[in-house]
Amino acid sequence: MCVSDDIGSNIENSHAATVQATSHLVKASKTQRSNSSLTCFLLVIFGVILIIVIIVVVA
Repeated sequence: MCVSDDIGSNIENSHAATVQATSHLVKASKTQRSNSSLTCFLLVIFGVILIIVIIVVVA
């Protein structure tokens, strides 16, 4: 096996790993945004419920 074959093989392996890593980063970014939106939505719901409870207790 020639040294240039080893280099070529390493380049191909590195490219495949980079493509896979990019795909994982895109998925992680989408998941993080989704989780952030869900957390914000749940906080708004909690706030509305809290306001209703306060109004009922005060009245």
